[in-house]
Amino acid sequence: GAVLFRYGLWIALPMVAILLFVTAVLGVISRVAPQMNAFAIGFPLTLTTGLLGIAVTLPMLEGPVVALMKLATGMFTGG
Repeated sequence: GAVLFRYGLWIALPMVAILLFVTAVLGVISRVAPQMNAFAIGFPLTLTTGLLGIAVTLPMLEGPVVALMKLATGMFTGG
């Protein structure tokens, strides 16, 4: 279980960090300018950031996914 959690965190952490930063910025914006609707601005901004973040981080995921697949095939083949 710990190995699966470690690899899952390794794969998901870049996107979690990007979206956490965007959410924090939107929180500051909604605090500074309450007349701006946070939902009207936040949803498209978060969606766009998520898609761009996936496009940017996808090439970096080759290492963790290959390592996880080697570990999984090693476990299933008994090696």
